[in-house]
Amino acid sequence: MNKKGDIFLPIFAILMFVVVVIGFSMIVSNENKIKREFNIGENQIELIDVFYQSEVDLFNLDQKVRYTLSKSIKEFSEGGGVGESCNNVWEFNSDCEPDLENDFLEIFKEKYGLEVNNLKVEGEFLTGDVGEFVYSKESERMSFDYTVEGKFKELLIINFEELEDLKDKIENCVQNEEELDLCAEGVKEGDIVSFKVDLGKIFTEAGFEEIVFEFKVDVENTGIITSVI
Repeated sequence: MNKKGDIFLPIFAILMFVVVVIGFSMIVSNENKIKREFNIGENQIELIDVFYQSEVDLFNLDQKVRYTLSKSIKEFSEGGGVGESCNNVWEFNSDCEPDLENDFLEIFKEKYGLEVNNLKVEGEFLTGDVGEFVYSKESERMSFDYTVEGKFKELLIINFEELEDLKDKIENCVQNEEELDLCAEGVKEGDIVSFKVDLGKIFTEAGFEEIVFEFKVDVENTGIITSVI
């Protein structure tokens, strides 16, 4: 009996050692699995946070562009497409001759307040690029960069082709010495012929507002040479 007991005890000890080792391995394995799953969850949260921030930045860009566009359209229209010193009066071959599209773009740049690249009128849209939004995340768990282009494309209520056609028509009427109010469909009061072009509505701080592009031409001081002496 003693011999059997002597044999049984070492075998039992070895078996217990094996059980303990296997059990410890399973615990460690489960802890690593839980930690790995937890890390994956944190990574997903960080990615979602970055994507959300990029959408917020693009939304803010869109709102800023629309707000600036409305203010620019209002100022451009009220000024008749020329500088404040011109008092809405067009005078060709002078500082008061409108460079319609370029003048509008300059007003937009000034009111936007930040650098805008490739700002231009494309048909009935205003397009531009404020640069890239770059997002970076770096930690013990992950590292990545995410870039979004800050481009915009907004609908314009100003038809620059129509305004340019009207400008050309006025110039031709004067050169041909025709009655400007009849030739270009303006309203004459003395030497001043007034023009109005309905553009449509924009949303301002006061709500929706009807915008009219208004300017005048002094028939005695058009700046256009009608004859050669």
